[in-house]
Amino acid sequence: MSILGMSAVFHRSIQPLTRHLGGRHGQIPAHPLSSPDSYSVAARDLSFHILEWTGSDPPLVFFHGLNNNAWSWARVASLFAPKRRILALDSRGHGHTAAPASGYSLEDTTQDIKAVFDTLGLDTVDLAGHSWGGKVAMHFTCTHPTRVHRLALADPVPPAGFNRLLQAFPGLISLALRAERGPFPNHQAWEKAGKRLVYLQPWDAWDQKLWSAAFRQTAHGAYHHVLPESAFQEIILHALQQDITDKLGALRMPVLLMRPTLTLSFFPGELRSFRKALPHRIEKRIAGDHTFIHTNPFDTHDILQKFFS
Repeated sequence: MSILGMSAVFHRSIQPLTRHLGGRHGQIPAHPLSSPDSYSVAARDLSFHILEWTGSDPPLVFFHGLNNNAWSWARVASLFAPKRRILALDSRGHGHTAAPASGYSLEDTTQDIKAVFDTLGLDTVDLAGHSWGGKVAMHFTCTHPTRVHRLALADPVPPAGFNRLLQAFPGLISLALRAERGPFPNHQAWEKAGKRLVYLQPWDAWDQKLWSAAFRQTAHGAYHHVLPESAFQEIILHALQQDITDKLGALRMPVLLMRPTLTLSFFPGELRSFRKALPHRIEKRIAGDHTFIHTNPFDTHDILQKFFS
């Protein structure tokens, strides 16, 4: 069986679990509550794409996970608008942001974010990051603590990197993510792959925008993921595994950790280390799996709304 086929089996195999996670997991808005503005800004000689929902300051900024893009936060963001000004950023190599072959370290990504914030005149923000975007958010905030008022982490990659199980079997991460990368020979195969992913249900307009922004169609009709393979490997092998635990002392602001009912992100040892490094953090459990920001937008919004209010 191909790597892509194995990945599809992996995603389908957890579907029975995700159907019984409780809460409001799987409850999706029947229609978009508000649509964002879409634009790009130039920073560090690259073009960065942003989705923005107009609303009142202070701004709330969302960072997405690896292989994803700003649309992964769209359902949650639409529930905030027009109460809050929301910005969701496509990071380097993702969505409609430029995708160079290299430059994907945490340090590079932090410099990207600072440059984008400076260009937009964002002096201080509330910040939320999911998965890899959660680790990026931690690193950025540790490096520029005066730029972040409050920090929310949605099932982030732990500050010390992968837990011991995933370190021992790094192919598990690559396998799980292969179903999201393709390539796909034509539109039919690309659409079929999107519909098979557990978290892209019920394949509504939000799901299709999220999936579409992750790929570019070649002149021959094939669909390739926008994140170059070299960049994917750089993030998997280095950025995700970098230990930034010793930097967490800079996080003096309120910090929220959101953990879904089904996750492999934190083993007990990693969780104890995180709690020790951030004794003032707030923790909330939420119904869902690692993709809960997209599959459980109502509970996600309510927890974030209370934290950021």
